[in-house]
Amino acid sequence: MAEQSSMTQSHLDYQLWKNELMFFSEEIQIFQKHLVIMRDRDKGGKAAPKLSFYEGQFTRQQDLIEGLLAEISVREKELAISARATESGDPDAVSTGNDTSLADGVESFRRTYLQTKNDFRAFEAGKI
Repeated sequence: MAEQSSMTQSHLDYQLWKNELMFFSEEIQIFQKHLVIMRDRDKGGKAAPKLSFYEGQFTRQQDLIEGLLAEISVREKELAISARATESGDPDAVSTGNDTSLADGVESFRRTYLQTKNDFRAFEAGKI
């Protein structure tokens, strides 16, 4: 996203990020269920350290998702206030400012999450 953005573009970006983060959250919930099943099947406890590692990773990532969603919610509220205060009647005529740090946060989370997901899936399949 460019440093300065229209209200419409900002709104679209926020919706995209929220949907993507909600999808990741649901996916993590599925993986957490897989972890419970894997723990139940791990009779000798050989996989316990790895299972605990992924449990921690997924819990941390859920927390990060909640934080990013909260930040997006704040930005959306600010956007709505700005839209109402627009005198020209054209909300896109007003720059919404710089969302680079939020965009970077979402992108950083995406990279980290996808790496963890791929590693977990390989572990789940017995490749690690």
